[in-house]
Amino acid sequence: FGSLVVTLLLLSDRIIGGHETQISNWPWLVSLHFHSFGHVCAATVINRKWLLSAAHCYQDTYKANAVTQTIKRLIQHEQYDDTTLNYDITLLELSAPIAFNENIQPVCLPSSSHVFPAGKSCHIVGWGAKQENVKIIDQALCNKRMKHQITTQMLCAGYLTGEIDACDGDSGGPLLCEESSGKWFVAGVVSAGEGCARSGLAGIYTRLAKFYNWMHEKMGTSYD
Repeated sequence: FGSLVVTLLLLSDRIIGGHETQISNWPWLVSLHFHSFGHVCAATVINRKWLLSAAHCYQDTYKANAVTQTIKRLIQHEQYDDTTLNYDITLLELSAPIAFNENIQPVCLPSSSHVFPAGKSCHIVGWGAKQENVKIIDQALCNKRMKHQITTQMLCAGYLTGEIDACDGDSGGPLLCEESSGKWFVAGVVSAGEGCARSGLAGIYTRLAKFYNWMHEKMGTSYD
């Protein structure tokens, strides 16, 4: 597959204190491998042609010319800031469509009006075949705790009270929330922060609802 390989192999532990799970429970989770380095980041299947990930995973690939074959096009957000990690989102267009089956399925994307309220239980999944439950954290509270580094393009999840040690998820991977319809939505992309594996600190995620128009523009008719 050239320099960047999309794979569903189970890799080393990534989530701290998580629970064992089966990859078939999360059929949209992808592992991205650079040819000479192995697993680099996670990504999410959003339709037959596109993957979703974090911009910071690929900030050096242009210099290395690493993305050449299996990924047809890599679209990093134009306003991505590698210092603050604001606008930390990347779309990856595949060279060929994915053939869906029971183990490979897309996740739902939130509209710009979709709200994931504070206190909602969601999940992160890592490549140690583990998953962990986390809660959406109130934006103002998180911003205060994280020294006012949280922008409107970010959301926080974890446990600021430090009640568990858990969930250092793969960069670029999804923060997943199940709605009353039974459908799973990707609320955020694992981005930055101290990780919720540290007591009293939040994991920071790119807030997907803020990027509805941007994703629609970049993906065009294949957005749905």
